[in-house]
Amino acid sequence: MDEWSKQGKDNRESRRRVKESKRGEEKKKRRARKRKSSGTRGYGEDEVKRRRESGGEMKHGAR
Repeated sequence: MDEWSKQGKDNRESRRRVKESKRGEEKKKRRARKRKSSGTRGYGEDEVKRRRESGGEMKHGAR
């Protein structure tokens, strides 16, 4: 009986560990995605500067 409960505890621990690692991965992915869509990619510096001066209308586009 106590062996079973011990096994269950181990399973729970490992499951939580997996969940935590997965959450970390998700966070990393989300951060990368955010960086990708920040609007500065694929433009020259002067282009970025111009947009920043004009108030960054791209940043808050059709959300």
